[in-house]
Amino acid sequence: MGLFNKQERAGAPTKRDALSRRGSAELATKTFSVTIGALETALLKEFPAADAEPWDRTGLLVGERALPVTKVAVALDATVEAIAEAHAIGANLLVTHHPAYLDAPGTFAPEASAAACPGAEVWAAIRHQVALMDFHTALDVSPRAARVLPGMLGLKFTGKFAEPLATSRRKGYGQLCEVPANGEAPETLSRLAARATAVFG
Repeated sequence: MGLFNKQERAGAPTKRDALSRRGSAELATKTFSVTIGALETALLKEFPAADAEPWDRTGLLVGERALPVTKVAVALDATVEAIAEAHAIGANLLVTHHPAYLDAPGTFAPEASAAACPGAEVWAAIRHQVALMDFHTALDVSPRAARVLPGMLGLKFTGKFAEPLATSRRKGYGQLCEVPANGEAPETLSRLAARATAVFG
């Protein structure tokens, strides 16, 4: 009791209380933000453009690097529908596996898909102010990404590839995996196919 003064013992507000309240209020107002360009830089460190096939497009295809990221949407393809959905949920960045285009479109129009107009996705991205970013073959050959799908299927990635890159044996296509031993029946192609259907729909 000797460490507290009369005011603290009585339960009255103290200078310590005031400082605590002020400090927590200041901490509560601070937020973390990252720009589209900074996120692209971070992702390119993990999935370098140098690892991508020469014909591929990697990184930011459409958008303004200086803008802060509000939300990120993820999809396999940058379709007009996916871009509209990203916009609807408040995302200003759509990260996809496949690029919106390989050869730059010659025309841009508000169509429902690239089948109607090659630049339909670019038009939709600009209209909805959604940046488009992809990593495609740079992601395909990544050893970190290579662990994801086998892990979802209950397989063990051995760290080896069926087709390693010429520049690095640690990166490549076609993960070689082991089937973990278990007390159940031996793994068969039909069981693996059924599990893949259950996991990936």
